[in-house]
Amino acid sequence: MDVVKEGFVKIKSKRYGIWWQRWLVLYRATSKGTTRLSVYSNNKATKDKPKASLSVQSIQTVLRLSSKVKKYAIAIVTKDNYSWELSFETESDAEDWLNAVLLEQQKRGVAKFFSSPGVHNRVQSDLDTDQYDIYPVCPMAYTQLGDFHGECLMVLTPESIHLLDADQPSNYLVSWKIKHLRKFGLNAGRLLIETGKNCPSGDNVFVFTSIYSEEIYDRLRQHAHVLARSVVLNNWPHSDSVLSLDSTHNESS
Repeated sequence: MDVVKEGFVKIKSKRYGIWWQRWLVLYRATSKGTTRLSVYSNNKATKDKPKASLSVQSIQTVLRLSSKVKKYAIAIVTKDNYSWELSFETESDAEDWLNAVLLEQQKRGVAKFFSSPGVHNRVQSDLDTDQYDIYPVCPMAYTQLGDFHGECLMVLTPESIHLLDADQPSNYLVSWKIKHLRKFGLNAGRLLIETGKNCPSGDNVFVFTSIYSEEIYDRLRQHAHVLARSVVLNNWPHSDSVLSLDSTHNESS
């Protein structure tokens, strides 16, 4: 069976701005086609030509939309900035579809962001923000996170970093303000984060491995530069901080 998931969905018309009810099917790759999302007029029309299809390999990112835009909704954005906005009946449906698409992305080796069931809802609630990225990371054996050992989820917001237990996302391991970091960088594909005295972990060095190390590093640099501009404009003290902008480094080349 080449159907991964299917069900009713409301999809926003780009021309009219109306949300039309349709039947959405996520197909896995077969000899007949690539992994793809297809939209049909109803659940009895799947033998017909779909009204629209989107290759999973063309997807740049999948994200939750704010409830101010549409309740229980996600956006699927392609590499050429084409997007689908999809709304579901329940929060559980939205999470299930988001994770199903991300899982198929990972199988194809094109996943950009990581998610596990319930994580997005918890992060939005706990951190009170819709602006965040989630990546799977693994701390090196000599990296001390209390008694914890195993896979983590690294949540990046414009101002902070949060580490969650991948198996129990309700368990926050540590949180750091980006402005309190001494430096961060890449070394042989590993992500290095040096925390300062104002961080809960004090002066310390943390090393992580992840297939997303370079992307995490780039995102951290973006956030640090934005914060640094605020520091300059507001004349905040920032000595011995990553916000000096020369505290980031990349030694992976």
